[in-house]
Amino acid sequence: VIQWGEVHPTAAMPDSGVVLQSLALSSPEAPTLNAALQAIGLHAPVATHGPAQLRATLSTPRGPITLESVVI
Repeated sequence: VIQWGEVHPTAAMPDSGVVLQSLALSSPEAPTLNAALQAIGLHAPVATHGPAQLRATLSTPRGPITLESVVI
């Protein structure tokens, strides 16, 4: 558990101009993963059935960037 104190560290950081646009998850255990995500307050199904993979698309000052895990 992380205890940040009275002020979260990001409150003092300058705006980087980077924004999360989308997050995609796939898993062979998608129903179990979605149940876990719902248990922490995310109430929309997020994970799709497939090989374990994570993909995030970010909007940056230099344009969109997609980060993907590699399935080995």
